Amino acid sequence: MSTYTKNIAPKEAFKYLLIIVTILFSMKFYTIGIPFGAQRYVVFIGACIILFFLLLSLVYERSATLPMRFKIEALLMTIPLVFSFFAAKLFHEQSFLITMVGQNGMYFIIFYFLLHQLKPEPDRLMKIFIVLGYVFIAIYLLQFLMYPTQFLNSKVMEDRGTLRIFIPGSEYLFTAYFILLGRFFITKNPKFLLYLLPHLVVVLLMGTRQMIGSLVFASLINVLLSRTIKSKMVMYFVIAACLIPFYFIFENIFIELFQVTSDQQSEGLQENIRYKATMYYLFKFNTNPLWMFIGNGMPDILSNYGRALGKLGQYSGLYLEDIGIFGDFFRFGIIFVIAKMSMYLRLLKWPLKEKYTFIRYNIITLLLTLFTAGGMNASVLALTCMMMYIADINHRDRMLEKAPDSLAINSSVPSNQSGNETPSGSGSLV
Repeated sequence: MSTYTKNIAPKEAFKYLLIIVTILFSMKFYTIGIPFGAQRYVVFIGACIILFFLLLSLVYERSATLPMRFKIEALLMTIPLVFSFFAAKLFHEQSFLITMVGQNGMYFIIFYFLLHQLKPEPDRLMKIFIVLGYVFIAIYLLQFLMYPTQFLNSKVMEDRGTLRIFIPGSEYLFTAYFILLGRFFITKNPKFLLYLLPHLVVVLLMGTRQMIGSLVFASLINVLLSRTIKSKMVMYFVIAACLIPFYFIFENIFIELFQVTSDQQSEGLQENIRYKATMYYLFKFNTNPLWMFIGNGMPDILSNYGRALGKLGQYSGLYLEDIGIFGDFFRFGIIFVIAKMSMYLRLLKWPLKEKYTFIRYNIITLLLTLFTAGGMNASVLALTCMMMYIADINHRDRMLEKAPDSLAINSSVPSNQSGNETPSGSGSLV
């Protein structure tokens, strides 16, 4: 372990505060008190904060940084952002200024470079993830109990036998879940299963089939691949014993979800609204094949382009946000999709220490919802940048273990050589 102490110096405290503030801006502060019309500007301000401190650190911070093994993907994702200005103007007459603000969330890719300047400890980042997961749970349950009174400026609707609340930050709910599940596998301490219960409750209340299915599937894969579990069958039994009561507690939600699935299957693929949306945006909205390379540009409600897409969703059900990676392809073109998939697949196969395997299972959930989720956004991108940074630290530490004398690494870059397979603070929640 590096020379960090339990008492964080003011400079150290500031960098973690900066990271937390950046994350909160990416999530639009969970939309608490942020009007719908102002949310894009909140994210844009967050991106400006990242750029400011990145430039500041490049000028004044002279200490060495570890190799950025995802630099190519990060740089490739910035190229389509430049194309987006010209594509939106060429195809849809959307001004450069509107596009600049409209694609606010994509600028968060530079957070990866800032993290390498700040050099936070991975264990402290994981603690932040856990806390943010519980904050999401608290906000979700509070809004659930207060309904129909709303204190969130987010979409809230009664559907599928539950109250669905669409607030940003659910990726940290999943991240915290996989971190705590990993700590249970490592320590075999049943208290970590109790810590997981609120996460499972909220996931079921959200009533999203893709989220529930991906969480269960990734959990089973976690058991299968975990190096700390000797008896896989016993662990499967434990997980089943924990999950079965949830079916009976939330039986109405499951019945509604099964009914929705049955209705959609009876309609056939060509009648599926997501299939229709994909076919329309890929082949009918813009017939100029050039868009497949440079994209159509990021739409914004302030332009006719953005308003037209909004009306398509409202009146025809053809939501660009419902077609996942195809939506990213529509907005930014093939280069963006290649960079995104390379980023995900490399993180998926990256050799990880046991306490960092939450990265792999996060990626599995993202891949399972690749064609149905809303595509890349600021919150997901900020988390992905932190996972890439942790993967870089993990790679450096593994190389140190294999050949410590052959690597000249500056001690200012945090290391986790002590207690590699035991989570920091395993006797407590975080």
